[in-house]
Amino acid sequence: MEGAFSRAGRELLRKQAEDLERVLSKGGEDPELLFRLGVIRVRLGEVENARKVFLRLREIDPERASELLDIIYDL
Repeated sequence: MEGAFSRAGRELLRKQAEDLERVLSKGGEDPELLFRLGVIRVRLGEVENARKVFLRLREIDPERASELLDIIYDL
């Protein structure tokens, strides 16, 4: 069972992901923001969404994408 702190933490991560998506949708593909979004998606257990971020990141920063892929596969 998930405690109140865990729920609050997950909600904070979801909010951060929404904020990052909003910033990224306004233009540009900032590799650092994409990396952060991917890490958040992994922490939320959203592996498929993290994979989508990885694919976007791979196009603009293969090295950072490789780091994200390591995080995804460390699950």
